[in-house]
Amino acid sequence: MKNKNFITYFFIGVLFLFLVMYPVMFVLIQKGIITPEFSNIYTVISEEGNILTKLNNKTTNIKNNINNKLSNYLFLYSEVNGSYRPLKNSFNLYNNEFKSLGTNSDGEYIFQNKDGFYILQTNQNDDYINSKMNENILFYNNLGKIVDLYIYLPSRYEFQDFNDAVTIRNMADLKQEFLAKLDNVTVGELKVKERDEYQKLFYHTDHHWNAYGALQGYNDICQMLNLDCEVYQAVTSDILYRGSIGKMVADAKTTDYFTFIDEDITLKATVEGAASPTNFKPRKIKTDKGLFYDQYVGYYNGLYSEVTYEGTGEDNLFILGDSYAWQIDYLLAQNFAKTYVLNPKYIEKMNLKNYLQENNITKVLVLMETQTTIFDNYDYGYVASLGGI
Repeated sequence: MKNKNFITYFFIGVLFLFLVMYPVMFVLIQKGIITPEFSNIYTVISEEGNILTKLNNKTTNIKNNINNKLSNYLFLYSEVNGSYRPLKNSFNLYNNEFKSLGTNSDGEYIFQNKDGFYILQTNQNDDYINSKMNENILFYNNLGKIVDLYIYLPSRYEFQDFNDAVTIRNMADLKQEFLAKLDNVTVGELKVKERDEYQKLFYHTDHHWNAYGALQGYNDICQMLNLDCEVYQAVTSDILYRGSIGKMVADAKTTDYFTFIDEDITLKATVEGAASPTNFKPRKIKTDKGLFYDQYVGYYNGLYSEVTYEGTGEDNLFILGDSYAWQIDYLLAQNFAKTYVLNPKYIEKMNLKNYLQENNITKVLVLMETQTTIFDNYDYGYVASLGGI
């Protein structure tokens, strides 16, 4: 009987300690008294290419797919999701400049500043970042020896020099280290002097740049590639947009106005070896969707592994681009005979060197999220998929 009582008391004691320590640790972390290590245990215990990696990638794809289907199509999802945030925030005691709100579907940490601007922070640890950065630098330097290589960085908040928040890892130094080790590469970057300017070029509720930021990037790239590009204007619609981060934290109150680039362009496009489907970059705003419908994906849908555009220029261009490229890749493509776009997330095993030679490509543009370009933040493994150089 005594043994049973001891086990019962021990169990109750452990449970009580957990219930007490959890909110205590939460408050200490939120107040900045202690700082958790930004690490991803998965990257420590797994190796590239093994069963854990494949299982993790498959699970992440399924989770993202379910999340998108729920937010865009499930009846009353927006209403139910929107009621969750007030309840969650009632337990959030962090009242300094940055508020911690958990993670997104990729495991990145979500913060919100006092202006209601959502900020993402990588969850990868230093070993992963350094290893992948060195791998990418070698890849870019070798690629720059055989083609004219251009890299454009649409740097998010944590890569900006004005980032001085203690709770957000400052990646500006990492970016400078990356740039210093590049050879035979022309680099451009979205130049932002202060936070207020940054907030005019990026969505508050989404991780993408808005049309104003994308258009600035487009003009920068045209200058970098010495192109005589068309002039366009960004337009702010009257459609309220709750982006991917707003959806993750169930914030129905914080909104952006959806923006787009004013153009009327029709280029012949081949998508994954066939004629482009009707839902490829429809560039039409949809108004009959739920609160958390992803207007960015709906308007600029480019969820494909390979897209080829036919323009009117003389040279051929290759773009290694993720969703940051969707707003402007076809604008750039007007200036080239053919433009080949590969999405790092969906690349099948191939030999990039042969691909460039077979398609007579002499210019390559890397246009992805800065953390993807520098250290493959989402572990796409695109350097290996491209066969290295």
